[in-house]
Amino acid sequence: MQTSPLLCGLGQWHPHPRLESPQEVAEADSLLTQLEDKRGFRPGTLQIVAVLDTAKGNYDAVEIARANRRIWGLTWGVRIS
Repeated sequence: MQTSPLLCGLGQWHPHPRLESPQEVAEADSLLTQLEDKRGFRPGTLQIVAVLDTAKGNYDAVEIARANRRIWGLTWGVRIS
């Protein structure tokens, strides 16, 4: 999983591009837990908006949506290379 530059702790939800699996959601949750602890946020404050911009992410959308309590929403993205 690539660490998103949007995981900066400045807001309460974080669009996270290219989430492709529930395992990557768990990794993002771990990073956000560390960030909350470091910045003094209440645990569970930060949420994730998963940006599904790959075929695999779209295929696994239901599993990604159910993967973690931090998932606030899903959106489809366009991958521009």
